[in-house]
Order: sequence, then structure tokens, then C-alpha cells
Amino acid sequence: MTAFWLAIQYVLARPLLNALTALGVAAGIALVVATGALTKAAQRSAQDSAGGYQLLVAAKGSPVQAVLSTLFFVEAPTGNIPFEIYDRVRNDPGVAVAVPFNFGDNYRGHFIVGTTDDYPKLIQASTGRKAQFAAGHWPRDAFDVAVGAAAANSSGLKIGDRFTAAHGFIELPKDLAKQHDEHMYKVVGVLSAIDAPADRAIFTTLDTAWLVHDRPRTPLPPTTSPAKPAEITALLLHGKSYGDVARLSAQLSQRSEVQAVFPGRVATQIMGYLQRGQSVLTAMAWLAACIATFAVMVSLLAASIERRRQIAMLRAIGASRGVVFGVLAAEAGIIAGIGAIVGVLLGHLSAHLVAWQVSNRSGLHLVPASFGISDLTIAFVAVLLGIAAGAVPAYIACREDVARNLAPMT
Repeated sequence: MTAFWLAIQYVLARPLLNALTALGVAAGIALVVATGALTKAAQRSAQDSAGGYQLLVAAKGSPVQAVLSTLFFVEAPTGNIPFEIYDRVRNDPGVAVAVPFNFGDNYRGHFIVGTTDDYPKLIQASTGRKAQFAAGHWPRDAFDVAVGAAAANSSGLKIGDRFTAAHGFIELPKDLAKQHDEHMYKVVGVLSAIDAPADRAIFTTLDTAWLVHDRPRTPLPPTTSPAKPAEITALLLHGKSYGDVARLSAQLSQRSEVQAVFPGRVATQIMGYLQRGQSVLTAMAWLAACIATFAVMVSLLAASIERRRQIAMLRAIGASRGVVFGVLAAEAGIIAGIGAIVGVLLGHLSAHLVAWQVSNRSGLHLVPASFGISDLTIAFVAVLLGIAAGAVPAYIACREDVARNLAPMT
């Protein structure tokens, strides 16, 4: 009978306790795996969703807030900017496409985004994802809307439906929400899923927000300058060359009321935040795993006390201290190994469940990586930790007095 086979028999002899011990290890390893998978998925998603856009023009404030509001639709904007900036930029010979945005209202937590039909073209140019319609068309008249795929699924909106919006950017209880009951929206289009934040938004014409909030309406294209120029919330643009983008950024940054933001840089900054957060969370997860392996040590210490007579018999029939040590260390490794395998599986399952929830709630499309070398490394480290934890009770068992433990029990 080999030491490994004997270790398996020891594990099977205490199924419930060993299963609970392995489950503790699994919980710690699951935290390590899920944290790493989700952080990497968030980093990829942030880069994919923001990295392809060239320049964002928004009101002075936090660049991160400006990017989160305009590209991800998950944060209130930094303010409004004059419409004439859009009017000037779109007529600049160095601009390939310029897309304005108006924010201010929501429907069941989904941003209602006033923009132009250039926005789908900008999405494709920036992310490579083509915005197509599952039904209907892009809104042409004020208060017509096109609903993103995720927004349509969660709200139940379909072609021909009418609804009213609430002021603000989050869904509030009915007694607190300020409803725009005098304005009725009509669904004229439903977009196909593109796995992007746009799936969570509801799109309408640019002038709809001006009409809802009683702002002066500027015709598109403007024929005359109104006495009080209208405002927009933000502006995304692509230049015909990077030199044009740099020139426009420098020009716009001279204005006191606006900021020119490079979304790719902000995405890198966001990934840096995520990286630092991952370091802390991973350290805490490994701490939980180490605490779980301490439970392995305690469990085997109790088991070695119960098995004093069995261990003494092994020594009496010729088993060396090294063999006894190997049996108990292997038992610890088996328990930790089972916990590690279960933990890796649970970690990936948890990561996919959290990613699904985040995608549904925020439109930030997360795709956790499948099983890979990193999982094998984590499992291997967990087994080593288990063996190290089992070394303590194994050493104590090897030092026991054989003759005393073989003495007849009275």
C-alpha cells in the first residue's frame, strides 16, 4: 500500500469534515479567481468601449466623469457647453465626424440620449461594432426614440409603445421622481445588441431635450442664430488626422467653459484604478485562502490525535518517519487540491454571474476569460499551501512515542 493510497483512505474516512475543510479552501480560491477574471474583463471592456474614440468635448470638471457619462451612460455629466462649439467644430475642415449629445432624463434608469444619426457611424468607426436595427429606424422627429437592446429587454419597450420620462439620471421612487407627463415619447426603433454601453440607452433627437426642458431650440443645421443660443451636454468627434485632433484639442482647451478629453487616456487611467483595486482585492482573497489552509492544519492535527494508535502501528511494522510524514502531508495536499479545483470552478462561475449582472445593469460588457494557465498556477499554489499546512501535524505525529501509543488501552 503506497503512502498516497493510504492518504486517500484517510481522506475518505472523514468525508464530512474533510469536505467542509475543502469547501473553505474553495471559497478562498474562488475569490482569487473571480477577482482576477473580473478585473481583467473590466480593463478590456473599458479599453474597447472608450479607447477607439478620439476626442470628447464636455463642460469643465472631472475627465473620468465626462467619459463615464458620455461613453458609458453611468454617471451624471459635468454640465453643459454652448451649442456654437458643435456648430464650429462640425464645420472645421479637419473634422471627419462630430456627434453632439443632450442628457437630462431617464426611463426606468436608462439614459435618454439626445443625439444625431451620426452616432451609429461613430460607434462603428470607434469600436468596430455596427449598430443595426432589430426593428424600426433611427428617430427622425422630436420625442421619437430608438431603444437599445438591453434597455428594450429590461423595460419591455417595443415598436409603437409610448411612455413618459423622469428628470435626472437614476430611477427614483414615484413619489420622488419628477415626471415629464406633458411629453410623451414614442418608440420607433429597437437596436440589435452590440455588447456596448449603447445597449442600455434610449436615443432620441437632439432637440427633444431642449423642448422637454424649455430651452431655446436651435435648428439643425442652424439657419439663424437665436438670441439665446441653446446648449448641449457633450460632443464626440473624430478628426481626419491625429494632427487635426491635437489642433482641435489645443484650441478648445483655451476656452474656460469646456475641456477636451482624450477618452483613450482616461480609459488607461480607469484601468490603472482597476489594477490598484485588483491588487488589494487579490491580497485579501489570498489572505482568505491562507486562513482556509489553516483550517486544514487544525483538521489534520485533530485527525492525527485520533490516529495515534494507527500511526504507531505503521511505525511498528517498519514505516519510517518520512513515510508517516508523507502520508499526512499528502492528505493535506489532497484536501487542498480538491478545494482548489472546486474553487477555480466556483470562481469562474461567480465571475460570469457578476459579469452578467454588470452587463445588464450598466451596459459595460464584461467577458471573463476562460480557463487558462493562471488557474493551474493558482491551484498549484493552493496545493502547496495545503501541504505546508499539513506539515505541522505531520511533524507532530512523527515525534509521537510509538511504544506508549501501542500500549493496551485501559
